[in-house]
Amino acid sequence: MTIEQIISTYGYFGLFFGAILEGETFIIIGGILAEHGLLKLQYVMAVAAIGAFSGDQFFFHLGRLGGKAFIERRPLWKARVERVNRLLKNYQTPMALGFRFIYGIRSATPFVFGLSGFNWKKFLFLNAIGAMIWGGVTAYLGYAFGGLLAVVLSDVKKYEFLIIIVILIIGSGIWGFVIFRSRRKRKKLLMDKTSVKNSDLSADE
Repeated sequence: MTIEQIISTYGYFGLFFGAILEGETFIIIGGILAEHGLLKLQYVMAVAAIGAFSGDQFFFHLGRLGGKAFIERRPLWKARVERVNRLLKNYQTPMALGFRFIYGIRSATPFVFGLSGFNWKKFLFLNAIGAMIWGGVTAYLGYAFGGLLAVVLSDVKKYEFLIIIVILIIGSGIWGFVIFRSRRKRKKLLMDKTSVKNSDLSADE
C-alpha cells in the first residue's frame, strides 16, 4: 500500500481524532492534502466539524455532571475556568460560536458552559454551528495554503510530503510543549501547596 493509499484510506480517521484534540494543525494538513487530490475538501470540513463537535459536547456534559469535583482535582484549570466565566457573563452566544478560535480556552469553554447550567439544547445548537464554521475555515485555510505552495514551488509534488511532515512535526512540537508546560505548572503548584501546608504545620507547633 502506497502513502497516497494510506492517506486516502485512513486520513479521515486521523483528522477526526485530531479535531477532538484541538488539532488545527491536523485539519490544515487535511486541507493541504485535499488541494493535492488525496482527500476531498468537503469531507475534511465535515470530519473536522464532527470531531470538534463531539469533543466539545463531551466536555460540556463533563462540566454539567461532575464539574466541581473535576476542577478540585485539577487546580490548573481554575484559572482557565475563571477567565471563561468572566467572558461568559457578557458574551455567551459569541463565545459558544467562536471559542475554538481563542487559544488556551477551547477545552475549558464547553466545560464551563456545562458547569454554569447553560441550557443544553441551546449549547447543542450553537456548538453545531460553531463546529461547522471552525471546520470549514480551518480546512479551507489548509486548502488555500496548499494552492499557494503550488504557485510558489514549480514542482510542488516533489516537496509536498516533506512540507506536510515538517508542518506535522512543528504542530506536534507545539502541542508537546504546551503539555510539558502544563505539567510543570501542575508540579510547581503542588510543590507550593505542600510548602504552604508544611509552613502551617510549623506555625501550629
